Amino acid sequence: MANPMRYRGVPYEQASHEKPSTRPVEHTYRGRRYQAALLHVAAAADTKADLCYRGLHYVSHRGLLSAQG
Repeated sequence: MANPMRYRGVPYEQASHEKPSTRPVEHTYRGRRYQAALLHVAAAADTKADLCYRGLHYVSHRGLLSAQG
């Protein structure tokens, strides 16, 4: 192994790095206290939403490509 990754002088292996837990924990972010899991799971995107910007309707290019194919 060449040079292991280091954080503030301490070597660590990224492959053995632990994953965030889904168990709720108390933490503070920007001065607000939360009781939630540190692992963030993104919600599914709502592709049927009608997005409008300055009076014009927005159509996703990705949505057009998937509809054509």
